[in-house]
Amino acid sequence: MTRLATLAAAIVVAALAPYAALGAPLFHAGWFNVALAALIVLVLRDALRLTRREAARAPWIGAIAAGVTIVGVAAIASGLFAPDESSVVGAPGTRVPVADLHGDLAYPLATGDAVTVGVERAGRVVAGIPATHPSVVGTFVARQAARRVVAVNAQTLDGRALTVTQPTSSAFLSPVMLMQTQQTISGMTLPVDSFALPAMHRDVHVYLFTHAQAQGFRNFDAHGRDAVLFAVDGGDGRPLRDGIAIARSGEPVVVGGVRLAADVVDYPAIVLVPIPSIPLVALGLLISLGGIIGYTRKF
Repeated sequence: MTRLATLAAAIVVAALAPYAALGAPLFHAGWFNVALAALIVLVLRDALRLTRREAARAPWIGAIAAGVTIVGVAAIASGLFAPDESSVVGAPGTRVPVADLHGDLAYPLATGDAVTVGVERAGRVVAGIPATHPSVVGTFVARQAARRVVAVNAQTLDGRALTVTQPTSSAFLSPVMLMQTQQTISGMTLPVDSFALPAMHRDVHVYLFTHAQAQGFRNFDAHGRDAVLFAVDGGDGRPLRDGIAIARSGEPVVVGGVRLAADVVDYPAIVLVPIPSIPLVALGLLISLGGIIGYTRKF
């Protein structure tokens, strides 16, 4: 029984490890899952031999082996067939379909460090993913990862509000730039995005600088804030002569014949980390525990 117990414990530890080391690539490695499968085979073989020697306790030995097998198979299924860790980015006020969650991620309009992203199925919120702690959603642990985004405000020179559109984004009318593209300029890798001002026939490229990067600009004081560089093209797609300006977060600047301001704020992406099915693992552990209790009873 000692060998069977040792093998069973090894399977349980290996199956529970993904919960402790979330996202570790080890659990997707082929050799890891082959080794786990080999342990299951050894458990079943030893359980069969043990039942022949201890026929009176055969049901309990079988329960131990069956429960451990369920636990191991749940871990192998996650390791071999679950997707890798992924990140889902959404604009404020949008819903992003996520097939792995069998629903949508509903991103709220609010920005800041206390945003809760909802998981919706058939129009009903079934779970929330707060900033304070991860949430289990099906066979995934979902957690927030803070990102820096740029909320843009545009006005004419006489103060009339201008509509901001993002023709290449799913959030067409959102004034929030998600800054998902990167571009290297002067040795610096910068987040980049763009938007349009249809009423003024302007296309604006947005480059995001940290306050440390912005501090390197000549005759510019970042005052400890992030900064944004605007590059404005005219209706013909050509850069305007007065179409480049840099501004501190929250401060307006006149560029390309319009007044632009950008607030650099935090807005979460959702990171999905696959884990073995909790109901299956719990079921297997309960069956094994019942087998252990039955096996150790005095006859």
